[in-house]
Amino acid sequence: MVELHKGSISLHSEGPGTGTVVTLRLPILRTASAPARPEQTAEALGLGPVRLLLVDDNQDALLSLGLLLELEGHNVTTASNGRDAIRLMTEVRPEVAIVDVGMPDVDGFDVARAVRSERSLDNITLVALTGYAAESDKSRALAAGFDYHLTKPLSLEKLQYILANRIGGKLGGLV
Repeated sequence: MVELHKGSISLHSEGPGTGTVVTLRLPILRTASAPARPEQTAEALGLGPVRLLLVDDNQDALLSLGLLLELEGHNVTTASNGRDAIRLMTEVRPEVAIVDVGMPDVDGFDVARAVRSERSLDNITLVALTGYAAESDKSRALAAGFDYHLTKPLSLEKLQYILANRIGGKLGGLV
């Protein structure tokens, strides 16, 4: 997992009974060799803040992606289950909802079907986020009502592309 994120991990111990130091490094915001690029913020891309709803039953993934997107200038609301996600769609009216499909009880497919059955929510762009990348998984997500299918680990470049190419509530390009 660490290598997929272009990170590194190391272990060090002084010997038995002294404990172990685990060092995990992940290039979340920028790589060590790349300078900070403030032009990549939402406002610099000409977006202005986007109202986002993130849905994932994995609290660590939910909090880290939410923080990252807030740092880019977006307005982020989170839900840790499908039932709350459906309720928040009508309350918050996000422009984009990024929904994990593999949740217990009410999964992401159920969320997408519920959103697409409510005409007043037609302007929400639904993005499926999943570890399943087969063509049949993509087809199933699109059939449930998702506009896009992204696989884990999430490509921030693809997500930024989706957000940057939104025109009048719709996307102006393909991922």
